[in-house]
Amino acid sequence: MVFVSFGAGCAKGGTAPLGSDGSTPPIDAATSDSATNDGATHDGAMNDGAVNDGATPDGGGCTTASDCDDGLVCDGEEACDPSAPGANAAGCVTSAPPVCNDGIACTVDSCSEAAGGCTTSLSDSACDDGRFCNGVEHCTATGCAAGTPPSCDDGIGCTTGRCDAPSDVCVQTGSDAFCTDSVACNGVERCDASGATSGTGCVAGTPVDCDDGVACTADSCTGSGTCVHVGTDADGDGYIAAGCGAGNDCNDGVACTADSCTGSGTCVHVGTDADGDGYIAAGCGAGNDCNDSAAAVHPGATEVCDGLDNNCNGVVDDGPTMQCALGSAPRACTTSCGSAGTRACNAACALGSCYGSEVCNGCDDDGVGGPDNGFLCVQGTTTSCTTACGTAGTHACTASCSGYTTCAAPSEICGNGCDDNANGVTDEGCGPSNDTCGGAIALRMTGMGTTVSGTTVGSTNQSGCGGGGDVYYSFTLTQREVVYLDTETASYDTEIAIASGCSGNIGCNDDSCFGLRSQLVRVLDPGTYYAVVSGFGGTTGTFTLRFQHLPTGNGTPIVLSHPATGGTRTGTTSGTGTLAETCTSASGPEQMYYFTTCSYTGGAFSASTCTGTSYDTVLQFRDATSGTNTCNDDSCGLQSSISGTVSSGAGLRAVYVDGFSGAGSYTLTYTMP
Repeated sequence: MVFVSFGAGCAKGGTAPLGSDGSTPPIDAATSDSATNDGATHDGAMNDGAVNDGATPDGGGCTTASDCDDGLVCDGEEACDPSAPGANAAGCVTSAPPVCNDGIACTVDSCSEAAGGCTTSLSDSACDDGRFCNGVEHCTATGCAAGTPPSCDDGIGCTTGRCDAPSDVCVQTGSDAFCTDSVACNGVERCDASGATSGTGCVAGTPVDCDDGVACTADSCTGSGTCVHVGTDADGDGYIAAGCGAGNDCNDGVACTADSCTGSGTCVHVGTDADGDGYIAAGCGAGNDCNDSAAAVHPGATEVCDGLDNNCNGVVDDGPTMQCALGSAPRACTTSCGSAGTRACNAACALGSCYGSEVCNGCDDDGVGGPDNGFLCVQGTTTSCTTACGTAGTHACTASCSGYTTCAAPSEICGNGCDDNANGVTDEGCGPSNDTCGGAIALRMTGMGTTVSGTTVGSTNQSGCGGGGDVYYSFTLTQREVVYLDTETASYDTEIAIASGCSGNIGCNDDSCFGLRSQLVRVLDPGTYYAVVSGFGGTTGTFTLRFQHLPTGNGTPIVLSHPATGGTRTGTTSGTGTLAETCTSASGPEQMYYFTTCSYTGGAFSASTCTGTSYDTVLQFRDATSGTNTCNDDSCGLQSSISGTVSSGAGLRAVYVDGFSGAGSYTLTYTMP
């Protein structure tokens, strides 16, 4: 809180207070700060010229107090009095600064230009007496006010709280008097507030124990906490049982005893023998007959299998040959099948065979109905059946006894195109005899060629040409020849190869002008070779292999192209001839030109050396497909020409330029289908 006040001598716009001598008091340099007064006179630092420039209106000094007013409150009141002691050059004088003191000890007083005069703020710290137990003091506009003492109630019913001035804390004192319920027999209650935050804080006492350990007395606690023991009168005859304090009633309350009192006043209790076996019932004095209603049961009796403890030794059916008690629960065991089972106690107190629940294991677990009864089949057994191929086979019971495996023959039946042994492969092990190189079938070499039929079904792949099974055919050349192979009519996607041995292919072909069928031609030197038929991508099937071969003569064979309107070839023969001609006894060297055809190729063929040839020539045309040989000598002088028709069909054809008796240069003109 801030209070603003003006002293009687500093009312704004009034007359400055006079000194004790009636003069204007001098300016006290200590009350004016350097921002408003330099400690001497108001020389212009107080007035910047806009309000008061230090000169009278006519150049002679101030004329009114407003000429001297610096607009500040806290440095005193300015007045115009040129004749007053201490007046500055402008004739202005300043009174003493206002005194700010409201006389309240706990307030802080000061002069504020912003507030326009004296201000006051409250300070609670000025009132603090440093004592906890009388509360926290605070400052008011009229002075210090006392605080409110702290509450020391901890909320526990059996404690009393007080404020301890030396230690400045609340102290709790417990009292058992707050907890007593004035009932002596339930023990002494006490105050225990440890750990509690609310409630009574009381804990119960320990009740008085009046049990004297005597079964025939009634024990109780009186209101004063004294124990009382009263003997019982079970039969209500007004007499306390003997043995209960001073009681002398001989009835011990036990039905199996005969009670009597002797002449000397002594009680006698004799146990009864209800079954007449000479043994007193157990529980009747020193009696030890464990079943007084059965004459055959008593100590020393012979144990028999009847579910009873005949000899009263505490064990039922424990005769020397007995394994169990009649009627007892079955015992856990392991069956002969290795499964969990139980053994029941039979009428002779002997344990029976161990049986359990039937499980699928090929064994009789429950001793009823044979192995795996209740399942579809007996695990591990096999029975006869008919395969999907119609052949005889067997199938086995599954590991779960839920049915049989697929019916399978013991071995594959070759040639029926069916998977008899149910291994996912058809006719395996039924491969043809020429499945390997060692079993290769020899091709007939007479004439210009031959065809053979075969199959790759059931064969294995050994050549590496194609991924399907392959079969081998062998042939032996005694001279250099052009060899031709095709599988034009095969039932599947074939591949064919020529190999010089059981490994290492000379050539391999997949698809040709037959589409997915194969065609292969190679020039081979004398030797033994193998024609290999395989299948693309693992396929197998039946096929017809066409094998053709034509001798090359002594020259290097040249492939004859298929020009649209005919063609011309030039060359020179040299060396020694090797071919025998059919139309003359030519002995000169020869040059072979050969070509292959597809199944759809056929038409006219002609060849001539009639022009551009320098020596006596002989022409020969050999068609390996038809097996024909066409020959001409001297159709145009010493030169030759031939013509004819090549029938449709795949195969190998060749034309030979030969010399009748010598060699020379030639020009061969030809047409071909």
